[in-house]
Formats: sequence, C-alpha cells, structure tokens
Amino acid sequence: MQAKAEATGASWRDVLVSESLFQLIEYASGALTSYCYPVISYPREYYHRLEANTPPITLDKLAPGWGARNLPGAMGLQFYWLITSSGG
Repeated sequence: MQAKAEATGASWRDVLVSESLFQLIEYASGALTSYCYPVISYPREYYHRLEANTPPITLDKLAPGWGARNLPGAMGLQFYWLITSSGG
C-alpha cells in the first residue's frame, strides 16, 4: 500500500479508504446480483386496479426499485444505497 500511496501521491488514509470501498463494492455487487431483483413501483391507488373509479395509469406514475430476497440481499441494498448516494 505504501507503493500505491507514493505512486499516486495519495495519503495512506486515502489509499485505505479506497481499498475499503472496493471491498464494499464487491460485497454489494455480489449481494445485488445474487439476492436482489428489480421491481416497478406504482402508487397505492392502483393496487386495486379493478375498481371502476381508478384512473388509467401513465408512465410518469411508475418508478424503478429493488427488492431483496433475504437478509444478505437487504444488506447489499443498504451498502449499494450508501455508496452510491451523493450525501456520502
């Protein structure tokens, strides 16, 4: 790691954080591909779509989402959201 820090001009802390992030990304990616699945979400008023007073659904009411099959999948989603959020 010292060689990486010297070669890049980064501090030891930055190199350690970088290595940790790569490990988290690998964990989250593995959990996402193994234990999670994509879903299409829509508003609650469309859950009972057979009711006559429900207006037609439009594309702007749909949203992408993720579902987890088990605890490792839920943990992978948490890691995914944390490392991809702009809030840090």
